[in-house]
Amino acid sequence: MAVSDEDTVAYIFKTKYSDRQVADMTMRDHPRYVSVEKKDDFEGLTLAYAMTYGTPQGTGADYTTALANVSSSKGKQLSMSERTRYGFIKLGGIAMMKAKRRGDGAFLELVSLETDGVIRTMGADNAHSLYRNGSGARGVISSHNGNVIQLATITDAVFFQDGMTLAGDDTSTGASPRAGSCTVTAVNRRLGQITVSTFASANLVDGDYLFKAADVGGSTCFDGLATLIPLTAPSIGESFRGIDRGADPEMLAGVRVDDTTETLENNIGLAMTDMMTWASDKARIKFYAHPKKVFDIARRGNGKVCYDDAGGTLSWGFQKIEVVTSYGTVPVIADPDCPFGYSYGVSEADEVLHTLGDVVHVIRDDGMRVRSLGTEDGIRMDLRSSGNDAIYRPASFAVLTVG
Repeated sequence: MAVSDEDTVAYIFKTKYSDRQVADMTMRDHPRYVSVEKKDDFEGLTLAYAMTYGTPQGTGADYTTALANVSSSKGKQLSMSERTRYGFIKLGGIAMMKAKRRGDGAFLELVSLETDGVIRTMGADNAHSLYRNGSGARGVISSHNGNVIQLATITDAVFFQDGMTLAGDDTSTGASPRAGSCTVTAVNRRLGQITVSTFASANLVDGDYLFKAADVGGSTCFDGLATLIPLTAPSIGESFRGIDRGADPEMLAGVRVDDTTETLENNIGLAMTDMMTWASDKARIKFYAHPKKVFDIARRGNGKVCYDDAGGTLSWGFQKIEVVTSYGTVPVIADPDCPFGYSYGVSEADEVLHTLGDVVHVIRDDGMRVRSLGTEDGIRMDLRSSGNDAIYRPASFAVLTVG
């Protein structure tokens, strides 16, 4: 039997899957993940960056007093670590041999099916994490009936897939996971239900947070907006990336509008009154919300539907609603990765996703794109994503609750 090794199959990956193509593929259908600026500049053990949140003082009508009370600008230096994730594609030797006999088209189809799927899964994981707390939590168990789990938030079902291996924790950090795991065997997205192989095997309890088994254990994903712009304002004594954000919660941890009795568009207008003051580029402020919440604005007649050009090297766009506020028109973009009960205002000019290499790339540290499975008949291609998110002017960002 012929051996499917580096020499016989590498040409497929080399011509079809450059790092740039891989990175682009991971971003389709994920508006915020596409739009956030990405910079390949992560070096050393940590990446240090600065926030300035206060201007120099020492002004006043009395010359002597003003001079005596001179103070410098206020700033903080933060230090963040990268978060690294992996993806693996395995192709069996027999399957590849059979595909080859049916011609190059069948072989390419086999490779593309598996490779495209893992690449897009890595993109979906990254897009999900950009809104959350860095732990990888995907949903909360409301109740269960045998092996059928009812999720607390129905729309979270989109983050689960048949074949996904799950673990649980009673906290959203995932730092002390329960022993055991289970596998998703069915997903009912309309009802917000997932069926697992054996509920008891993962020692799950109603109220538990659910994670991919490979993510559970603490800080495994990008720090997202839930951490960078938390709904609960940081208090004095908090430690985040080496600083105390409680010294000035709005300047160091963003704007909060927690009022589910108001419409989303009204809360956006209120948030804008604070955000606009600090944004580096006021024309680049956007809000993101779950598609159903964006559609609610359209049904109320308080916005018009148009399409956002996501930019970058790709040319697709995303649906958005334009809402008129006292500070001008602001786009509200429908993003299924956004938590259902929240909306986030972001200043694109004041955020960078710092990466180590392309945001998702093929691992070829040893010069090889494809590796033999060794103990199995087949080959493997490995993918990696490494980096973390930094917000430089948090006061130009906002978190809103949505009723």
